[in-house]
This record gives sequence, structure tokens and C-alpha cells, in this order.
Amino acid sequence: MSAAQKTSNTASTELPENQEGRFDRPGMYTRVLPQDQDFCSFLAQAKPFFDMAATMLVGIDSDGAVQMANEKCLLMLEATEKQVVGQNWFDKFVHKADRYRVKQRWQGVLSGARKPARTLEYRVTSLSGKTRDLYWTSSLLTDRKGAIVGLLGTGEDITQHNLMQKKVEQKAREMEANNNELLTLKKILVKSRNKLSAVFDSLNDIIVSVTPEGKIESLNLAAAQRAELHPSKLVGLPSLEYLDKARVHPNIRAALLHCFDLMERKGASEYKVVEAPGHDGPQFFEVIGMPVFDSQGDFSLGIIHVKDVTVLKRMEIEVRKANELLEEKVVERTKELSLAKDELQEERDRLAEVNAQLRRLDQLRHDLTNMVVHDLKGPLAEIMGNLDLLSYGDLSQTQAEARDLALLGADDLLRMIMNLLEIDRLEEGRLTINPRQVEMGELAQGVVDKFKTLISLKGTDVKVLNEKEVFLKADPGLLERVIQNLLTNALNHTPGEGGITLWSEPGEDKGGVFHIQDTGEGIPPKYHQHIFEKFRQAGDTNLPRTSTGLGLSFCRMAVEAHGGRIWFDSEEGKGTVFHFWLPQEPVTEKD
Repeated sequence: MSAAQKTSNTASTELPENQEGRFDRPGMYTRVLPQDQDFCSFLAQAKPFFDMAATMLVGIDSDGAVQMANEKCLLMLEATEKQVVGQNWFDKFVHKADRYRVKQRWQGVLSGARKPARTLEYRVTSLSGKTRDLYWTSSLLTDRKGAIVGLLGTGEDITQHNLMQKKVEQKAREMEANNNELLTLKKILVKSRNKLSAVFDSLNDIIVSVTPEGKIESLNLAAAQRAELHPSKLVGLPSLEYLDKARVHPNIRAALLHCFDLMERKGASEYKVVEAPGHDGPQFFEVIGMPVFDSQGDFSLGIIHVKDVTVLKRMEIEVRKANELLEEKVVERTKELSLAKDELQEERDRLAEVNAQLRRLDQLRHDLTNMVVHDLKGPLAEIMGNLDLLSYGDLSQTQAEARDLALLGADDLLRMIMNLLEIDRLEEGRLTINPRQVEMGELAQGVVDKFKTLISLKGTDVKVLNEKEVFLKADPGLLERVIQNLLTNALNHTPGEGGITLWSEPGEDKGGVFHIQDTGEGIPPKYHQHIFEKFRQAGDTNLPRTSTGLGLSFCRMAVEAHGGRIWFDSEEGKGTVFHFWLPQEPVTEKD
């Protein structure tokens, strides 16, 4: 059978039976062995002739074992006769993808369950692993009783034929795909051309294409309406004749002819704005010429585009005038800014001079403070030392009270000096807090004890309530002066028959709150917002004044240096309560 008669399916495709496919003849050819020969002797006798065959021949017994393979078969399987004979044909050489199908067919023929088919296509695998496509023709061998003893198979290698068939089919599919792609592209081009035509026709601009011979090749609807003719009546018309029919202004006509001349002679594009008179003033048109070249680079078409830009040009003229006016205003404003800059520089220089003077005054204040503190502390220490020496002599009660008052006054003066010094340090951030464990009630009682002589003389009822102990980490020196300043302030503003109460209690965030309440004249509301400012004093009093106006300012700075806060409640005529809260430990700037 020729290759042209073989099926175009792959080697794994089985030829169907009867109505399902084709056969060389109905059923498989059957040969009856001679009476004096068995299957193997028959194959051995015929092998020399089989070796001369141009196709592969293989004898397979009813168990599927190979009993004979000719030279062509051994060459295809890349094996020797010893490696093939005795092997199961189906399990050893039939490709695993076709093995079950081919083996089931053979077993069905042996059992009589399947009708034998003479031809079949399947794949075989050589010992080296190569796969070949076979066109298989079978002849059944039976004994005299009709029992099947084996088959003689003839196989033709159709691998190349199938590969060529696949390539032909692939090429056919590619050609079909290319044809479909061309049809799709054609549809796209037609659709794009229609869209482009619709876009051009929707424009109010005049668009005309002209051939090298000067004839109209195409034009949009606006160009045709200009000539009051259908586009089909204008295609092929000489361009000069179209210009006459369109009644184009001479200025625009000259620009169009110039554009076409440049495109034809030099292949160059052209753009210019042309002015033409109108009923409401000058009109402006953009004239654009764009050449189109063929594949050889020769001029093949000229595209002329005329666009009315009157509105834009008039706006441009107005903008230009506005710009000129704006530039004049900018120049004028620049002069004003220059003068203002000079004045600002003069003001900056003046402020710099004032600032320098303030720095000098601040340094002078700092130096004066240090000098005053230094100069006052020495004599004051001598006074306090001498007063202390009096304690070792015999003094009457009146003399002892006078000595105690003198010591109290000296201590009050020392407190004022230290307030002045430490406020200066607090403002400059030079004061170091030395925290230690203190109990606020005990600290308050110590301050009150220092003032017992003055308190006794004034007759003021001063008491410390220490019902709840409050322990904090604070600078005891600073905290003592804060309580002393608040107590001195309360004594100064509380009459002799009045009372002052000091107490402390636990506060928020594990801190502590200290209170000092007096029954004095209270602080007028107008002084409330200035009470903690330096050198401020709330109202007038007839009592002796021992204050510099720095006490409460020092209290605020010292409390805030610990990370706390100070405030007061006061009602004029009823008294004042000062409070300050301190955290469990001082909060430094780093914290």
C-alpha cells in the first residue's frame, strides 16, 4: 500500500473496523499452516525470504512472544535477534501510550470477542528509546483445526509521512489564520477609514488633498460646502478651479498656492497665519501644507489644511495688551517693593541695634545681680553671725525677742537675695536640682518653726496639718524657699487676728499637692493674670513690706523646674489659697 493510501492520523490512532474505518479487505487475512509444520518451524523456514523483504516482518505467537524478526525489524528496533526473539511484543516494543489498546485488540481476536482487523496504526519503541510510527498489516496463522497459533505482522515506517502530514496541516492552519487576520485587518481598515472620514467631515476646518498634477484627490464636507457642491462633484477638479468656486480671499489663495509649490518642489511642510478682512474686523486663518511621499520617496500627495483661528488670535492680541499693562504694573510695584525693602532693611538694622542694646542690658543685669548678691551676702553673713553670738549671752525676754526679730529680718533678706540669684539661674537654665527624699508636711513644719517669733508677735494663728504623709523626691532647699515665700506672702497679707493653714496630700500621678490658705484681704481679680510675674505685687497694704516682687515668680520657676505646676484660688475680702503639685520625681528636660 502506498503512503498516499495511509491514514493521516498519528501513529497512536487505531484504524476503526468496518463502518468505523477502512480495511484492505473485510477481516484479517488468515493462513492455515501445513499439516507437517508448527508455527515456529514455519517461521524458521521462511525467515531467509523474510530477511530479503523491504518492510519489517515479525512473527508473534498466541502469547504475544516474538518468534521471528527479520533484518528490517531488527534495524528499526535497534536490536539483535537475540534481544528480540522471546520478548513479549506488546509489553516490550509497543509504545506505552498504545500498548493497552493494541494488546486488548489482540486478546479480543484470540478469544473471539473482537472481529479481526487487517490494518492498524500504532507506535513502537526501539531499545534506545526512539519512537517510530507503524502502518501494521496482520495475517493470522492457524492450525488445521482452525485454532490461532500466531500472527505474521508486516510494518511500514510512516513516521516521516506523519510528520510531513502534521507540517502540512499546521501550514494549512497558519494560512487560514493569516487569511482570517487579513480579513480582520481589512475590516479594521475599512472601519478606520470610515471613522476618519466621519471625523474629517465633522470638522469645520477645510481639508483638501491635491495630486502632484494639481487636481483635487479628496476633500472633507466643510471644503465642499465652501464651494456649495457635493464632494463627488469636486473630486478630480483642478485646484485653481476649486479656489474660484470656493471664493477664497486672495490672501489665503496666495498662501495656499505657496504651500503647494513648496510641497511639490522641495517636499517641505509649510505653516503660516494669514490675515483677511472681515465684517467685524480682521480675521485670521492658519494655512498648513503637509506633503505625502510614496515608497520611492517621491511626492505623491499634498494635504492642505485651512483653520479659522480668528477667536484665538483676537484673544492673543488682548492677552498681549494685558501683558504689557501687567508689565508696567510689575515695574511700578517692583519700585515700591524696592523702597519697602530698603525701609525694612533700615528697620532690621534698628532692631539689631536695639537687640544688641538689650543683650548688653541683660548682661549688665546679670552682672549687677551677681554683684549685688555677692556684695550683700558678705555683710549679711556678719550680721547674722553676730546676732547668733548674742544667743550665748544672758538676754532678757525683750532682748531675746529683739534678737529673734533681727535674725528673722536677716533671714528674710537672705531669702530675697537668694530669690534674685536663683531666678537669674532658672531663667538661664543654669540651676541644678539636687533631689532627695522629703516629707512635705515635715518640711512645712520646719519653715513655720523659723517664723515662730514673728507669728507670736503678730498674733496670727498658723498651723500645719500633717494628717497624711507625702513623700517626694525634690530639692529640699528650693522646696523650703518656695514654702517660705508663700508663708511670708500670707503673713504680709493676713491681719493679726487671722489664720494661716498649711497641709499636703497625695496628688495625681503618684505626686503630691501642697496647700497654704490664709484669711487675708485676698487678691483683686485685676491682678490674677500677673501674680506670678516678676516685680509684681497684688494691691496695696498698710503692713510693713519685705518683698521685692520676686517671691511668687521664684515659686513658679522652682515648681516648674521640678516638672510641677502652681496655681491659686482667691476671693477678695475672704482670703487666698495657693496650691502647687509636684511629681513623684523631678521631670528633667531630657525626660
